[in-house]
Amino acid sequence: SSGINAEYGDHRKNYVMSFAFQFDLENDVYEFAYCFPYPNKRLANWISKQENRNVDYFYSDVLCETVQQRNLDIITITSPENIQPQKHKRVIFITARVHPGESPASYVCEGLMEYLLGDTPEAKALRDHNVFKFIPMLNPDGVALGNYRCSLMGFDLNRHWTDPSRWAHPTLEATKALLLEYNDNSCVDLDFYIDIHAHSTLMNGFMYGNVYDDSDRFERQAVFPKLLCNNAEDFSLAFTSFNKDAVKAGTGRRFLGSCLSPRSNCYTLEVSFYSYTNQNSQVIPYSVDGYIELGRNVAKTFLNYYQLTPQAILPSVPATAPGVNKTKLKAHLRDEVLMVHRQRANSNKASQLSSGEQTSSKNAPTEPIYKPAYYDAPNSNSTTSLQSYIKQLRSKMAREMSQKQVPPTKEMMSTPNSTIRRRRDAPNGCRPGLSSASYEDDDPRCK
Repeated sequence: SSGINAEYGDHRKNYVMSFAFQFDLENDVYEFAYCFPYPNKRLANWISKQENRNVDYFYSDVLCETVQQRNLDIITITSPENIQPQKHKRVIFITARVHPGESPASYVCEGLMEYLLGDTPEAKALRDHNVFKFIPMLNPDGVALGNYRCSLMGFDLNRHWTDPSRWAHPTLEATKALLLEYNDNSCVDLDFYIDIHAHSTLMNGFMYGNVYDDSDRFERQAVFPKLLCNNAEDFSLAFTSFNKDAVKAGTGRRFLGSCLSPRSNCYTLEVSFYSYTNQNSQVIPYSVDGYIELGRNVAKTFLNYYQLTPQAILPSVPATAPGVNKTKLKAHLRDEVLMVHRQRANSNKASQLSSGEQTSSKNAPTEPIYKPAYYDAPNSNSTTSLQSYIKQLRSKMAREMSQKQVPPTKEMMSTPNSTIRRRRDAPNGCRPGLSSASYEDDDPRCK
């Protein structure tokens, strides 16, 4: 139903659907989903399943830990010969779920990965030619908490790419560091960065790209969406646009498009929460299979883009070729992750020295640790201790920002005044960029 809510005003003139539900079984757990759920556990099970296959072209690692000490998984799909340190690589980097409520993005990402892991000649041709890097869940805390758009601490991570904090945005900071390292590496061509999202108003799949002064670069980035439109009936060129809106300046697409090499194509791939219109103007609701199929079609489009010719594969080829030392190859990939942590540790050390803080070399770790500097993080199930922990992190952020001579924002310093509970509907007027999924109705930000 639609109408006006007496307590919260007119909802900014938006329609509001409301319904009554009777919780008749007190021992049961009830969950309400905006779209087909894709929880953290599904991703963990999928990764475990692929690892059990023991193929020599799938590798998973942990890039860093989140505020609540969840893993940020990074997945590499490529032929083993491409992992050698001095081998020249063409990298395609794909992320999803920076907005945790956009679960269709995870299904698109899964479909893309499943296609690349297939036994087809097309999949092998792509693995031979490219190194595919995936961060399939960029905001694991937000997904676990049931937030729609924000992280644990109320940040829209897709507005903080310009200067992410290692305290509040560790997943973003580590991902950015890895991307910039690829960009500076003479042995790496970072051909694509694609960030997958879901859209709540427009239908079909479509892309956002950037506007460049270089006409050749601007024309080149229009090629991939056109090819994808030929492969996917649910992809719309009409909805695809290239812009430089100021409000999107902190997004991955805009920031990376401004600082990566001109050879890099940066896109946001959007897919509707609801439906698409086919060539016969029929409106077809999306299903899980529909989202996965769009991911497969994205993979197929890379074949067209690179003009790859698949070669026949003999069915007798073993999953792991003889002579391939997968442990050694994983060590090469681990070096990339360790490099990111060394950069972050050096940056933190420089920050401490500039602020006059003393560091003890006696107790310093000899190897970079696989976590941000949260040594006293509480258990993720403890809501009371989590509240105080968030407050501590925000105080630490304020000190960091003051060292940079940047005043802390209201968003950074605001603190919930009650304990975190289960997800609630967002009250009217809740400021953009903050999710009320973790806050009570008496929080001043939601008034």
